[in-house]
Formats: sequence, C-alpha cells, structure tokens
Amino acid sequence: MKHFLCSIAFLLISFMSTYAQKEVYFNNTASEDIKVQSLQGIEVSSSIDPVYSIQNASHSAINPNIYVGYFNEKRMASSWTLNTTVGLNCIFYEKPIYVLQTDSSFNGNGGYGSNSSRVSYMTFNGQHYRADEYSTGFALGLEVGVEPRYYLGFKDRYVLGKTSLNSGWFLSFPLSFNTNLLQSPEPLFNQGWLPGIFSVNAAFRPTLGYRRAITKKLFIEGSMGAGARMGYGNNTYNYKYYFFGPSLDTQIKLKVAYTF
Repeated sequence: MKHFLCSIAFLLISFMSTYAQKEVYFNNTASEDIKVQSLQGIEVSSSIDPVYSIQNASHSAINPNIYVGYFNEKRMASSWTLNTTVGLNCIFYEKPIYVLQTDSSFNGNGGYGSNSSRVSYMTFNGQHYRADEYSTGFALGLEVGVEPRYYLGFKDRYVLGKTSLNSGWFLSFPLSFNTNLLQSPEPLFNQGWLPGIFSVNAAFRPTLGYRRAITKKLFIEGSMGAGARMGYGNNTYNYKYYFFGPSLDTQIKLKVAYTF
C-alpha cells in the first residue's frame, strides 16, 4: 500500500508539473503574438436558401448548390482575416416547361386566372405560353468572392490550444459575384448550352459560423447568413438591359476544405 501511495503521489506531482509548465508556456506568449493563421487550399461546399425553400415548399423541390474552388485566407490583424475565393458553382433549379396556347381566353396579363401556384404563363414574340409541368435545370457558374472575417474569442481559445486551422466561432461579411458559363437548353428562349444572355448576380450576407479542424490539413465549417441579392443583365425575353433587386437572400452552408 505504501508503494502504491508513493506511486500515486509521484504521478500527481508529475502531472501537476507538466500542467504548470504548459500554463507558464502559454502565459509567456505575448498577447500581440497570438494571431490567426493565413491559409490557402481547396474547398467544397453545399448550400441552400432556407427562406426560399420554406416559401415554395408546396410546389418546389429543395435544390442545393454545390461549389468547388480555391480559397486564400490572409491574416489582416490578430483576429481578422480576408478570405478571397474563385471557383465553379453548380446550380440546380426548377424550370417551367412552356407549351404554346391558342385559347383566345388568354388575356396576356394574368393568364387564365388560375389559382394554382404550379401554373405559370409567358408571352414571347406575341405568342402565349402556359406551363403546368416543371423539370430540373442545371447551370454552371463562375463565382468570385471576398470575405472579411472576425474570429470570436480567438485569444481565449489559443490559450486552450483549440485554434488549429483557425477553429472556432466567426462572424463574416462575404460579398460574392456569379455569372453563368453553361445552362440547360431552353426550347423557346435558349436552345444551346451556352447562355444566350449575359447576367451577373451579387450577394452580400453577414454570416455567423463555426469551423472545426479534423486533421492538420482538413477542416469542416458550417454557417448561416442573411442579406441581399441583386443582379444585372438582359433578360430571357430579349428586352433591354435591366437591374433587378435587391431581394432577401438567406443561406445555410456546409463546407469541407483541404489546406496546403
């Protein structure tokens, strides 16, 4: 028993000594030397617009976007970074299948007055079209973005050794721009895969998120944001250039990234 108690005492002393050394090490780190890392790598993310999905739950499928791109997160201050990104955005959406109408009761303004949210109407080149069915469309977009980001409580987590790959809660202000490179052919308005129109969309969403390092090179990240979206281009029906927006834009995103 005496040897056992001596062994326990020795282990406790050793543990306390190691713990004390660890505390002295971190306490000796000057506050100005505690800084976020600069990182770069490849990221893959998927996102949805929850407000749009709820508003259209009765007649529209939830189609998440899938983004693959390069990111460069540059340290700007002890807890601030500036993240720049460029990549390809795969966009899935629901599009109406329009059929030419010859019914003279079509009024050209409100269609046939149907109360069904699944029915849509369009007038194109003087002819009237009706859509009762929908299909899934695909667009491939080029996306670039810039994102100032502040890591909440970074110095406190640093003392605890929990800041690998800038892990932790963050508040960010991402601004992104997207233009289509390819899109599903449309029999009436654009019969090829190359877009027949030019347009660019911009989105600004203040965001709250959390990052967690999985390995020394890999991390996952979840975030939720809300802001505004607006765009510029000539529309599908060959009218003049126009500016649309802003409109409410929300996003829930899940990201996986590999750093190098």
